[in-house]
Amino acid sequence: MGAILDSLNACFLKVDRNYVIVEANSRALGWLRMRREDVVGRGYKDVFRKSPMKMLENAVEATIFTDHELRSHDRPDRWVELHTHPARDGAIVFFKDISEQKSSLEKASRATALLKRTLDALSAHVVVLDKTGTIVASNPAWRRFAVAQGLVGSTTERAPNYLSLLAAPPAGCPDAGRIAELLSSLLVARRRAGRLTYAWRCEGRTLWFQLSAARFESDGETCLVVVNEDITAVKEAQQVLGDAAQRASAVKDKERKRIAGELHDSTAQHLVAAGLNLMGLKRRVEADKVSLSLVREIDASLDAVMKEVRTFTYLLHPPDLGKDGLRTTLVNYVHGFDKRTGLKTRLKLSAAADTLPPALQRTIFLIVQEALANVHRHAAASRASVDLRCLFQRLHLVVRDDGRGVIGGACGSKRTARRRPGRSAGIASIRARLRQFQGELRLEPALRGGTKLHAMVPLRTASIASDPARSGNVARR
Repeated sequence: MGAILDSLNACFLKVDRNYVIVEANSRALGWLRMRREDVVGRGYKDVFRKSPMKMLENAVEATIFTDHELRSHDRPDRWVELHTHPARDGAIVFFKDISEQKSSLEKASRATALLKRTLDALSAHVVVLDKTGTIVASNPAWRRFAVAQGLVGSTTERAPNYLSLLAAPPAGCPDAGRIAELLSSLLVARRRAGRLTYAWRCEGRTLWFQLSAARFESDGETCLVVVNEDITAVKEAQQVLGDAAQRASAVKDKERKRIAGELHDSTAQHLVAAGLNLMGLKRRVEADKVSLSLVREIDASLDAVMKEVRTFTYLLHPPDLGKDGLRTTLVNYVHGFDKRTGLKTRLKLSAAADTLPPALQRTIFLIVQEALANVHRHAAASRASVDLRCLFQRLHLVVRDDGRGVIGGACGSKRTARRRPGRSAGIASIRARLRQFQGELRLEPALRGGTKLHAMVPLRTASIASDPARSGNVARR
């Protein structure tokens, strides 16, 4: 019997009806830090001097079972789990040191409370979903927003299913389907994390949110934390920057048109007149070989300048996109560029080019115009290519050349040690044009030498940016 008692993972004591300890296992002796002969045969109160007798008396006198977690009276730094059981000739006492578990639970409780206070303080809308999409936790910011938008009632008791809230798209959220698709893919483990930006129409204005979601495992169960952060202020700032960029582009285009007109109507005419006068001078100095050679050199220089002026005028001249559409305009422009510069240029266009929003079509053409002008002026290239494609709801514009490449500051290449201000200014202009459509620009060395310019624009964002009804009220409060 003693071996069995000693094998228990709890402290064991047995007392008779006079509260004398008649049995104790080795764990109990270890807890008491006493020898068996100093425990067995002594009164319970003599061994446990500070412990109350009420629970033990209930077991002996009233045959009441008792279970408690309490701080040890004899060792106040420790917590015990205490069980008293009636026995035929007294009572049995089991107790176990649970101080470590208690400490861990208290730490976990403090951490949980801190996490809750942190979530409650966040302005972002936070919800935690179980594997079915049901909300198991949410912070006050989300609950206030959900009540204000009519997603849940102010006294909702039953936790709603987040995906069900999106199944019938709320009036203010045209992107509910995209959100539901993202969260569903996370819950079925196709992805671990995801992010998207969406609009929410609220009280006559458009709010913008950045949704970030991540899947995690808790006690073997799949959970999903979803954070919706209000980025309306950022969008409003971007809108202001986009408007400023559009105005700057309009001023620049107007100035280009003016310069192109002056070059065509004035400078080119003066060069033609100079060429005619030079022809007359040539006839007069035919007998003087030295003078004739000089006149021929001047004539060749005038021809080169005239060709350069015509090319420059063509590069500056704005197209009539409204009349011809992007595809035809690009085909004609690239053909003219090829013919005037002698730079062999290949063009590949998506059939969807003419279906793009008008504002984006103009931006794409101006980027091509700027990029090819940079190639002509700075790259010393013999070939170039322009590819325009629409893939996975993104517009991709790639302009390549086989020239001498760009500097490290522009794309990370160390091929060229000298900075070229003209190209840097052109790249800045392209970035400004893309910014209004949430686009991005990558500039890097091409695989076979030269430079690759890659502009990307999300088509959905471009549609919103081009629609005054959807984007115009973002900047208004």
